[in-house]
Amino acid sequence: GHDCTIGDQNILVHGSVLAGHVHIGNRTLISGIAAVHQFCNIGDYAMVAGCAKIVKDVPPFATADGNPATIIGQNVVGMKRAGTTPDVRKQIKAAYDVIYHQRMNTSQALQHLKDQGSQPPEVQMIIDFFEKSKRGVTDHR
Repeated sequence: GHDCTIGDQNILVHGSVLAGHVHIGNRTLISGIAAVHQFCNIGDYAMVAGCAKIVKDVPPFATADGNPATIIGQNVVGMKRAGTTPDVRKQIKAAYDVIYHQRMNTSQALQHLKDQGSQPPEVQMIIDFFEKSKRGVTDHR
């Protein structure tokens, strides 16, 4: 697609397509025949499964699959390959549990995470991504 921004150390598999103005972070995996809608953002360390149709932003460290895509979990393999410690992976999972599985709207969940005090940079990256999203962030399955 035109006017896309692609970060470092990404893998875009054969047949994956990006529409215009897509932003892809660092160390992502866009699997084969996946399609990303215009103006969507794919966060750092995210994974888009094969044949997925991305119509909203995919947050950092998440795995998206389906048509339209939903978040199906964290990109654990990508985090391990990047050297993310088990403790940080646990904190990322806990942050996503607050965002997706508590009975709070997204704004309340993000405020809850901020109220917990200092967060590791990876969790802060997730909070920042949600706050900056203009298209909305992909829902959890």
